[in-house]
Amino acid sequence: MSGMTIGRRAAQGYHPIQATFAILARVRRRLAERAADRRAYTQLLSLGDRALQDVGISRAQATFEAERPLWHG
Repeated sequence: MSGMTIGRRAAQGYHPIQATFAILARVRRRLAERAADRRAYTQLLSLGDRALQDVGISRAQATFEAERPLWHG
């Protein structure tokens, strides 16, 4: 980057530290969502066959969802 580009970014309100914290906040939020998904899958597996039928899924579907890697979300 040239000195002019850096100066223009600073004038427009770009702050590297704030940008870094924004990225970290998005990562934290995404990890929290994934943890919530994992808890939901665990609860899904704990349901009985009748409850799964009420929800509209089979035991095989529940197992498939619970065993999927989180990055396939």
